Amino acid sequence: MLRFITFFFLVAPLYVLSQSLPCGNSGSGVCTPVNLNQNGFEPPDSIECFEVGKQGEVIANFRNFRNLVVPGVGPVTVYYLRIDSILNLPCGICWATNKPNNVFASDESACIKFSGLTNDSVGQYKLKLVVKAQIAPGNYNPQALVEPPGGLEAYENSVPNTKLYLRVAPPSSATCPAVDTSSGAKNKKGNPANCSASSIEKINDILHFSIYPTIFSNKAMIKVFAAKSLEARLYVTDMLGRIVQSKNMDLEAGENYLELDRGNLPSGQYLVRLWNNQTSINTRIMVTD
Repeated sequence: MLRFITFFFLVAPLYVLSQSLPCGNSGSGVCTPVNLNQNGFEPPDSIECFEVGKQGEVIANFRNFRNLVVPGVGPVTVYYLRIDSILNLPCGICWATNKPNNVFASDESACIKFSGLTNDSVGQYKLKLVVKAQIAPGNYNPQALVEPPGGLEAYENSVPNTKLYLRVAPPSSATCPAVDTSSGAKNKKGNPANCSASSIEKINDILHFSIYPTIFSNKAMIKVFAAKSLEARLYVTDMLGRIVQSKNMDLEAGENYLELDRGNLPSGQYLVRLWNNQTSINTRIMVTD
């Protein structure tokens, strides 16, 4: 059955990196937190790893910070912390937390679930969390959130347990490689925009995903062949990782055709990613004048 959907590109003021695409909605059913004895993340070697070419889920537990002594700032009380993005994920991996708004109170136990299928490089990926904190007393107030000066990464060597890693092991590996937390560690760079084109093949219930032409000035056509009826979401990001549009789609079994209209999209390269709540596949397009 052929199905046509017109998809209009709009430049939206939403800045979320493609490397931090959420796995659907965060919420209490995503994962169950483990109460840690310390604030911050659990030891990196206690977090499981992904295996190349295999669908997986990895849970990372943490306990929100409370009283900190921040170098150059002094004593700080963290009343609330909000996770906005998680960067440098291996290709094909997304994240969600156990709180619907990704907001955690002082000293609260929490967890992050990473899931997906990756064919990215084997090794360790040192993740970068984009967070904001409320350091003023009172109820949670989004308007009171501030960014840590220099970002959380600036304090990871002085504030304990702020480093978070994901590991990718070779296919059929029985063990996860130990995490190297030293300053000279060889951390991999996650970059979904550079995923192998071989990932645009059969992945779960999506059998084919392609765009023609990949270079266009007005319109292009997306072809999706689904093994069965399913819900999916389409993301379009620029090469800085900013989402310029996203759309829910109800795919039917068989061929589905989606028309892409350039709209007001500036010329340049873009990444188009299709996500079906299990994993994602993507390809690049070029918009020209």
